Amino acid sequence: MKSIEAAAVFALFSMVSAMAFASQDCSRYVASINKDLATYLSTVGPRPMKDISLDKFGNKVHPQWGNPIVKLNSYTLPESISKQLLFRITDAATKGVRTANGRLACGFKYEASDGYKTERGIMNFDVEPFSSTDQVTMYVSPGAADSGVQFRAGGWAQEIINAAVRKSLASDPKYKGQFDVVF
Repeated sequence: MKSIEAAAVFALFSMVSAMAFASQDCSRYVASINKDLATYLSTVGPRPMKDISLDKFGNKVHPQWGNPIVKLNSYTLPESISKQLLFRITDAATKGVRTANGRLACGFKYEASDGYKTERGIMNFDVEPFSSTDQVTMYVSPGAADSGVQFRAGGWAQEIINAAVRKSLASDPKYKGQFDVVF
C-alpha cells in the first residue's frame, strides 16, 4: 500500500513539475523587452547628448585625460540616423532551467541597427524565476565574456546610440580626417 501512495505522490509531483516547466517559455518576455528597447531608442536617440569627447579611434574618453580629438558640448544625431535606430528581439528559444538558481536559460535572436549598419545575432540570458511578462530581470548567461551582467534595456539601447554618434561624427566632413579608424 505504501508503494502505491509513494507512486501516486511521485506522479503528482512529476505532473506539477512538468506543468511548471512547460509554462516557462522565453518567448513570453519578448514583447516587454522590445517595448523597453524601442521606448528608450525613440526618446533618447533624437535628444542632444552632452559633453562628447572622442579619441582618434572614435572611443568616448574623458575630456581631460583621454586625448580627445573631438570635444563637443552637445551633439544631436541627424534625424535621418536617429529614426533608423533599432534594437529588437526577433525570436526566443527556451533552453531549460538552471538547477543551481532556477533561472530560465533563453537564447534571444536580435536585430540591431545604428543607422549605418544592421547586425543580427544571438544573445543568451538567464531570466530570474520571479520575472513577469511586464517586468523581466535577466543576466548574461554563464560562458559569455560579460557573464553575469544584468540586462537593462536602456544600457543596451545606449550602446546603439553611442555607435551611431561615433559613426556620425566620423563621417562628418569637419572631423572625417581626424579619426584613425573607418566605420
